[in-house]
This record gives sequence, structure tokens and C-alpha cells, in this order.
Amino acid sequence: MDVVKDIIFSEWQWVTVFLSVIAFTAMIVGRYPLKTTLKSGIIAVFINFVAVSFFIYFSVSSDQTYPSDMATPPEDIDVEQRLSEVFENNKERVQNKELVALVQPITENDNVTSHVFVKNFHNKWEFRGKVRVAIYDDNGNAINDEVFDITLKPGEQKQIDTDFGDPYFDSFRYEFFPEEN
Repeated sequence: MDVVKDIIFSEWQWVTVFLSVIAFTAMIVGRYPLKTTLKSGIIAVFINFVAVSFFIYFSVSSDQTYPSDMATPPEDIDVEQRLSEVFENNKERVQNKELVALVQPITENDNVTSHVFVKNFHNKWEFRGKVRVAIYDDNGNAINDEVFDITLKPGEQKQIDTDFGDPYFDSFRYEFFPEEN
């Protein structure tokens, strides 16, 4: 049902409005009779809506991965692998390169929740401090934003939260803050 809502209320439906206005304008400029203009205009709106919806459907259904599709039973999730992927993707962009956080939707007993994991990839240094983790919707608005006190030994991985808000988030961000000496 969400796909249908995404199609009908997509910003790309403005293309339908634009094309329909062009059709109405062309018929008015062409001095078609009012009855023909209204009838053809309504048909143009419908045809444009179907055509635009067709393209939106294929772009939404093929490119977008919904967190509900990503949510899997805990025994099937390789959190270590997901943390390694996040580490590889972010190691050139973040200040604390060896520290990684991950928000992962997990299904348990038909209930999907967001779990937060952290890992210290450094093999010699312990981390003491805080980690700020936030999840965002597809408009970039924060759904949940929390700070956790943590201590991670070299190579240690921890699960620090088991219910971190809406599991149907679009993205997450994290930032580590070392403890002041």
C-alpha cells in the first residue's frame, strides 16, 4: 500500500499537472469547443497520470530498498559484516576512523525494531566517551537522536540499544566524542 501512496503523492506527479496544462492550453488556443476541450482535457489528465505513474512505479519498486525488506531474523544478520561495510564506506570521511556505529532493523517474533551496534576497529587503543546516533526519514528529518556513554576495548563490538525508534528509517548518522582527560 505504501508503494501506491508513494506513486500517487510523488513530486513527479507535477509532470502530470504540467502536461495537462499544456494540453488544456493547446485546446483553448486551438479554439476547440468547450465540451471537446473539457472531455479531452480530462482524458489527457488520466492518460498523463497513468503514464507518469508507470515510470514512478518502476523507479520506486526497483531502486528503493525498504527497511522492512532489510529486516531479518537475528540469526541471519551478520552484524560484523555490516559494521565492516560501514567502516569501509566511512573511514575516509569521519574523524574517528576506527570507531563505527550501525543502526540495523531486526525482526523478532513479527516485531521489527531498530538495534544499535558499535565497534572499535582499532587493535591497540580503547575508546571511552560518547556516541551520538541519529536516524532520519527520506526528507532528512531526524526521527530519533540519542547520545550513549560507551567504553570499547580494542576490537570490541557491542549492542547498545535494542529499540531505537522507527525501524522504517531512510538513513542514519553517528559521531563519536572521546572523553575529556
